[in-house]
This record gives sequence, structure tokens and C-alpha cells, in this order.
Amino acid sequence: SIENIYTKNFLAQKVHDHYHQLAARNVLVNIVWSPSHVGISGNERADRAAKESLNMDLTTEQMQLHTDLQSCLRESIISKWQNAWSFSNTKLSEIQPTIMTTNLPSMNRKNTVIIRRLRIGHTRKTHGYLFENQDPPYCECNEPLSVNHFLSQCPLQLEIRSKYHIGMDLKKDLSLPKSIINVLNFLRDTNLYNFI
Repeated sequence: SIENIYTKNFLAQKVHDHYHQLAARNVLVNIVWSPSHVGISGNERADRAAKESLNMDLTTEQMQLHTDLQSCLRESIISKWQNAWSFSNTKLSEIQPTIMTTNLPSMNRKNTVIIRRLRIGHTRKTHGYLFENQDPPYCECNEPLSVNHFLSQCPLQLEIRSKYHIGMDLKKDLSLPKSIINVLNFLRDTNLYNFI
């Protein structure tokens, strides 16, 4: 580990750092490997105790290096975050079941904003009433207006949804690049595009 100048081992990195600091001050350092503790009574006792412990039924824990701890901590945080996300009651968690980001196709800012709003279920058309202190909106078919309703349930939009092959799986419609383009075209055809 000490020979490898690119090691990720924290202790070996420290040895390298100290070695270079001393070398910069023209201090000659010889690193010598000592394969045993022969002749040093305290070390020989430690060696015997270590050998005896091999026959004991003990559980041992290895020293964790900072890279191992970092990786373990990251996995733990992601796991807890994913668990909280999975049990959250949000529209976005229905569309995006994992916390890992999904890449949208390359689009202009307006289209990106529209798709993001649809994914969280909050659009000007469906939630604008909150800013104007009005009652929630209803669709022309007399159902409460929601993203899910106009993208997948409204009977008045069935023909146009069929034309663009959307409405069967909202998660797919708002995640797959081809489906996203179809959703945007659907919104243009239904005159909803500028109200999202």
C-alpha cells in the first residue's frame, strides 16, 4: 500500500504526505519492512496472544477506511431517502418511483417546465384557483380538473389521447422521451399548452 502513490488507503496517504514533507526539508527517510518481532519480549507476547486468539470463538470487526465509511454512509442515506420517498404522498412519487433523477429529453425551457409541472401535478390550469381564492376547477365533463384527469381519464379527450398514444400509463407518458413529445403535442391540440 505504501508503494502505491495513488492509494486510497488513508494511513498510506498519511505516510506518503509525511515522507514528502521530510524530503522537502532534505531529510533522508528510509522505510524498512520489518517482517517479525523476533527478540522483543513485549512483541513476542503480543504475537502469542494473537495466535491464541485464532482458536477462540470471537467476532472481529475490521477497521473501516474512510472510503469504506463514505460509501456505507452514502448507501445508508440513499436508502433512507428512497424509503421516505416511497411512502410519501406526492404526485411526483407516483410518476417517478425512485429518487434517482430521470433525464428529460433535450427540450427548450418552456417544455421542460411544462413536463415538470405535469409530473408534480401542479399546473396553472389545475391549481391556479389557489392564487385567486376561487373554487377548484371542473372539466367540461363535470369532473374535478387534475393532471391525471385530462391526460388519462377525460372522456372528451379520448380521441386526441388515442391519436398521440397517451393516457394508459401516466408514469410512462411523463418519463419516456417519445411519450413526452406526444404529451406536448396533445397539450397543443387541446389548447392546454399555454395554461400549464
